[in-house]
Amino acid sequence: MSNTRIWDQVDTTDPSATKNFTGLGGFKGTAIKPTYLMRKATEVFGPCGAGWGWTILEERFDEGGPLQAPTKEWPTAPLINAKVHTVRIELWYQGEGDQKCTVTHYGHTPFVLLQQGKIITDWEAAKKSLTD
Repeated sequence: MSNTRIWDQVDTTDPSATKNFTGLGGFKGTAIKPTYLMRKATEVFGPCGAGWGWTILEERFDEGGPLQAPTKEWPTAPLINAKVHTVRIELWYQGEGDQKCTVTHYGHTPFVLLQQGKIITDWEAAKKSLTD
């Protein structure tokens, strides 16, 4: 049995299942669409929930540095800190002989952030962290 048997089944990604993105700080990259990844996992392991799946082990919001704070000009300004959503999951799949194989993974997504000079809340942060 090859240690790369799973990798070998899914090592080529259909370019139509990718999308370009620009992240924080101007980082540019290419992401694989989550539904494509789920389809590939289903092809290899069977239906989600039977042959593979995940369990959320921990979910939290971590507070970061100030995005807005009182100043000399605006002494009553509210203190608003950045917040990041974090999720820790256990990804599992059925291996050889019904052995349950697991891997732990973290996902992080800005929840309260400064974007183009405005403080915004990303209400999709939890979903993004899970599909990270």
